[in-house]
Amino acid sequence: LRLLLARRDDVAALRSAEARALLVGLLLDLRGVAQGVYSKKAYERLFDWLYPDCTPALQRAAQVWPDEPAVAHALLKFWREFVTNRSSRIVFDCASANGILLFKETSALVVAVGAGVASLGAMPDHVLYERKYKTVALALGVLNAVLQGGYTNFGVFALYNDPALTNAIATG
Repeated sequence: LRLLLARRDDVAALRSAEARALLVGLLLDLRGVAQGVYSKKAYERLFDWLYPDCTPALQRAAQVWPDEPAVAHALLKFWREFVTNRSSRIVFDCASANGILLFKETSALVVAVGAGVASLGAMPDHVLYERKYKTVALALGVLNAVLQGGYTNFGVFALYNDPALTNAIATG
């Protein structure tokens, strides 16, 4: 992850086979960690570790790898697990903005993936499902999980003229 953070402006380095393999492996491991988190305290630790230091690298990965199903799918599966409020594990303090921040990061990720998929253009039918449809389905799954999570007051976005909610829904 530090490699991605250090090289996030160097697209050629990020698109290397080494970076791809590291990223996919990391995302699979993170998904496993997120699946093992059931308590509020453990989730808060995971959230504090990832946000705000690591999320820019994940956002960048969504921008750099929209055409690579292995990366896009691993990223979206991890993020869906991260935002799924299983066992009511995602409970932020009433004075905390973490629920809103989590939704904003999710919205940015869904928008980046949606823009990447839209930019792919026409492709042969035999790769259409893997490269476009499955990626869109996973992005919609992420959006569904975050909208059903119950940890974000969506009225805040309209109150402060924040386009995160409308952008996510328009992309979905």
